[in-house]
Parts: sequence; C-alpha cells; structure tokens
Amino acid sequence: MEQKTKKEAAEYLGVSERAVERYAVDGRLNVYQEKRFMSGKTRLINLYDFEDLKKMKEEMSQPQQVRSALPVKKDALARSAAGLSSLAGLLKEMSAPTSKVSGVPLNEKLSLSLSEAAELSGYSESFLAEACRDGRLPAHKHGGWHITPENLKAFVSKLHKKGK
Repeated sequence: MEQKTKKEAAEYLGVSERAVERYAVDGRLNVYQEKRFMSGKTRLINLYDFEDLKKMKEEMSQPQQVRSALPVKKDALARSAAGLSSLAGLLKEMSAPTSKVSGVPLNEKLSLSLSEAAELSGYSESFLAEACRDGRLPAHKHGGWHITPENLKAFVSKLHKKGK
C-alpha cells in the first residue's frame, strides 16, 4: 500500500495542504498516522493512501452543478426572466407587502431596510449592500443600510434597462 505525506497528497490533488486536512476531517480521505524519527525527535505524521488519492482526484475531475453565490428568492428568477415591463409593475408589487417589524405597507414607508428592499426587488441583500457601498444604489447607513423607495425603483429600473 503506497502512502503519501500531506504535502505530496496536496501536490498530487492540486490543492493546498489545508484542503487535504479538510478532506480528512470530512471523511473524504482516510488518514494513517506513522511515527517517524525526524530532527532528533519521534514525530507522528499523517499519511494518505495513494488509491484514496486517485479516487479523490477522479471525483474532483467530474463536472459538478454550480449554485449561485447570491441567495435569490425563487420568484425573483421568474421575475428576472420575464422582466418588469415597466416601473408600474414594481409599484403594483409594492402595494401588497407590509413590514414585518412595523406592520406598515412597504409602499408607504419613507425608508426601507436592506431586507425590505431585497424582499421588494427580488435581489439578494448582499447584492443590494454591495450596490449601496459602491454608490450605485443611493442609501444612507445608520445601524444598517436605509434606502428610499424612489432610489430602489430607479436602481431596479436601470438594472432592467441594462438587461434588455
């Protein structure tokens, strides 16, 4: 049974040594410990079976389904695909939901929290926060991002115009 050190295993798989450690912790690789005399001391070193490494490399070469990095609500994809035909569609959509905190209809609020803006627009909070940070979505920060409904409508409208 041929065995490789952590460094050799990492080089073979084309990953970092830390990744090899994670694979072992996750149970994807079997680890064997061996006592070796190095630098005047006996040390325990981790060894990895070469057959396990071959199987791991084969698994890693298989294509995998990629998930979006941005969490998006299911209905947001449908809205995005269909596209908002006009700003009136967004206004109509804003008339129904109410704030979970205050109970006030979202279309009557003067300022929206990031989560409320995400709920209305269908975009993720992280996407909207990034847009706020880089100035594409005008907002002010007071304990969290606050966005006016007008600025949100304008931002979404610009995104849909770019997407067409």
